[in-house]
Amino acid sequence: PDVLALVDHLILSEEFALAITGQSNADDAALALWHQGRSAVIVTCGANGCWSLTADDALQPIHHPAFAVLAANTTGCGDVFHGAYAARLARGDPLGERIRFASAAAALKAGQGEIPDADAVAAFLAAIPARMPPPSSTYII
Repeated sequence: PDVLALVDHLILSEEFALAITGQSNADDAALALWHQGRSAVIVTCGANGCWSLTADDALQPIHHPAFAVLAANTTGCGDVFHGAYAARLARGDPLGERIRFASAAAALKAGQGEIPDADAVAAFLAAIPARMPPPSSTYII
């Protein structure tokens, strides 16, 4: 709890967020994890996308759907999401763009089993509509 209190961009898996908050769904967990010193709370939900919460959004959780890919290997997808998010945060991208880029990077990781570079993520994003497709029960990220 002491370390979590210091994090300004808190990104947690749904499983962990639910366990530490006692909530039963990701959007309520994001609300429970919010405090005034945070810039963002993101709860990742694999194939179900993620939920974000910021003061800019009036503390209303926003759902971001996952990209649908045929998964080859999901090991490390969360780490790829975190790294891609951090890279876009360092560039100064807005929250929605950070999440879209991180979600695409994680989807590529799941689909190909390898960690994609920024060019691969950009090509993936350029090849799909600006709005993320809804997840399918036969695909996971």
